[in-house]
Amino acid sequence: MDSDLKAKVESCARTADTFTRLYYASVDNRRQIPPAANWTPLFGQCYA
Repeated sequence: MDSDLKAKVESCARTADTFTRLYYASVDNRRQIPPAANWTPLFGQCYA
């Protein structure tokens, strides 16, 4: 493969990896955690 093309492909792969990491970090930060009052530790289930 041409070295210029290979460098562009690697750059695109790094950009995609960075975007994916930032996107999922953002989604994880906005995720809502269910209230602890609904947690039943005896059975390990959450009732809403």
